[in-house]
Amino acid sequence: GLLTEYLKSNNIYDQLTLTKGVANGVMYLHSHNLVHGDIRAASILIDERGNPRLADTGLLKILDNTPLMRGRGLASVYRWMAPELFNDLKRTYASDVFAFTMTSWV
Repeated sequence: GLLTEYLKSNNIYDQLTLTKGVANGVMYLHSHNLVHGDIRAASILIDERGNPRLADTGLLKILDNTPLMRGRGLASVYRWMAPELFNDLKRTYASDVFAFTMTSWV
């Protein structure tokens, strides 16, 4: 299911447990030198046991400071993007953490 549906129908404990699961997923990617690049509510799916799964890995990349892809479809992700991405368009661990925080805040 979708994150937004899950959050509406579960208590705060389950919501915090889910948030921790997403954080663990981001940490796993970073421990393998990967940057997700598109963390937002729509890219977090919930499996049948209530575990979060990071999806929408179209911007996933090995951290090498390659410029962020420009083009169609990015307008919908601007809300979740770290401010530095508007200047130099380089995805980093920090931009993933910013996007995770924005997603968790909502």
